[in-house]
Amino acid sequence: MSILEKGKPKPDMSKLSMCSKQGRRTITRSFSNSRFDEIPWLTGCSKRNKLYCWPCVLFNVGSSVWTKEGYSDLNHLSLAIQRHEKSKKHLEADFSLKVLGLQIIYTAVSNQSLETLTVSCHSENVRANRKERVSSNSAERLVWKCE
Repeated sequence: MSILEKGKPKPDMSKLSMCSKQGRRTITRSFSNSRFDEIPWLTGCSKRNKLYCWPCVLFNVGSSVWTKEGYSDLNHLSLAIQRHEKSKKHLEADFSLKVLGLQIIYTAVSNQSLETLTVSCHSENVRANRKERVSSNSAERLVWKCE
């Protein structure tokens, strides 16, 4: 199974959390795995406890926090996601992934069409051979009767 067929990894990132102080209060932010479904390009690594951009990692786009280091600052995650989605490199990688996906679908449809055409031609040949065989048998019977 190819990487595209499997889709982006969606590991359990519930251990990704961050504590910050606001005045006297300590606020703990935790990553919600539902973000993987909300943001189509977001993926992660549970071993490193970091988030990555799936298209940018696949196409090795640049050397950013979303491809090499991994992102873990939950205090600024929403802003970082918005910025990354607008970046030229991300847009190019996302477009490339979509085009590659379309090419795979087109190839699969083409192969299926080719297979269907091949089966159809074979079936037509079988039908023609059967007709020829029936008419050939009829002719043989007629010759035997006449002799």
